[in-house]
Amino acid sequence: MRTRKWILLLALLALPALALARTYTVGAGQVRGQPAIEEGKVLGYFIWVDKQGFHLRWCTDGKPYLFTGRIDTDKPVKDLKNVRAEPGGWAKIYGGRIVMFSKTSRGPVDGLDLSVPQGRIVQIEFHIDGKEPTPEQIFLGGKGAHPKGVPLKIRLR
Repeated sequence: MRTRKWILLLALLALPALALARTYTVGAGQVRGQPAIEEGKVLGYFIWVDKQGFHLRWCTDGKPYLFTGRIDTDKPVKDLKNVRAEPGGWAKIYGGRIVMFSKTSRGPVDGLDLSVPQGRIVQIEFHIDGKEPTPEQIFLGGKGAHPKGVPLKIRLR
């Protein structure tokens, strides 16, 4: 009985921390068009949407980094394409609506392309060497704008 009270107390204390966890929403207009990617000069993620679907790219400043993440979609993913087939890296669809990836990259642009017919929202959590990227390491749409924070909820339409 005493253990239950402690568990309840800890759960109640954790609620404010959970309430502070925030997802930053990005509108469809912010992700239209491909951003300019400075290959070999910038460490970060590049995100855009066009008629072919949702695109996620990453590149490095020449050093090797591990890029990992999870993409949740509101509709089933019809197609998932790897930009480059690197040994030791992977990207898979789970349950039709979740894409997870883990790839090491040291130079050329790498990434994923997703086709999500009728999809309206994509939520993405990603990491570089196990740490969340800073907003300055994320480039959105043709203007290469930075979000206010991560993780991101992206409106496709």
